[in-house]
Amino acid sequence: FYDFHLVNPVFKIERRLDGTFNWRRAGWMADAIADASGKTPSTARDTPIGDVEIVNGTLELTDRVTSSAHRVSAITGSMRWRTPTARLNANLSAVMNGEPVQWSIACDEPLMLLSGQNGSIQMAFSSVPLTFNFDGNGNISDHPFAIGQLQLRARSASTLEAWVEGKPLPPAPIGAIAVNTNVTMSAQAWKMDNLSLSLDDSNATGVLGIAWNRTRGPRIDGTLAFDQL
Repeated sequence: FYDFHLVNPVFKIERRLDGTFNWRRAGWMADAIADASGKTPSTARDTPIGDVEIVNGTLELTDRVTSSAHRVSAITGSMRWRTPTARLNANLSAVMNGEPVQWSIACDEPLMLLSGQNGSIQMAFSSVPLTFNFDGNGNISDHPFAIGQLQLRARSASTLEAWVEGKPLPPAPIGAIAVNTNVTMSAQAWKMDNLSLSLDDSNATGVLGIAWNRTRGPRIDGTLAFDQL
């Protein structure tokens, strides 16, 4: 088979309590992922995929570890991926917590990322509550991380919080946030160097670190120079 057209598909992804996922890792794609960095390429790495068109799709995410669930609806767009080793380009629109979003991603070595190794990635996300662009490298292993240039804008902290929690957005939010930085991200911490930060009408430069710890709670530290506060 080559090229796919999916109408009204529903994708269900579940992370179980032991950290494993409900999606099977078998067949030619699993073989290609397992052999991503092999010196002797397997034939699975050249299996054709082609264009994947999605019309009105739904993504249901269930995380038993954190007891959380998320649903993304009205997914429409395309993914261009000639073979597992070829460049991947995806452009999608969807509805997340009642807000329309646009999302695009490009990856030169998607097979490396899927196998838990480092690969380049460019990503853009656009919505009313949040807009960001990322250009760098990362992996999606058991200990995911990313490093690169991040540009982020949020309408306000209250708007972003309401959107994440699925609540109505504030009618007249204040306190817009803008970030431009070299960032190193993991599941436990973000480190932002060469940071340009804007909080409403106040601008600052410096470095900032944000860490999450289940026992001690979140922590923020760094050095910022404001022009006014």
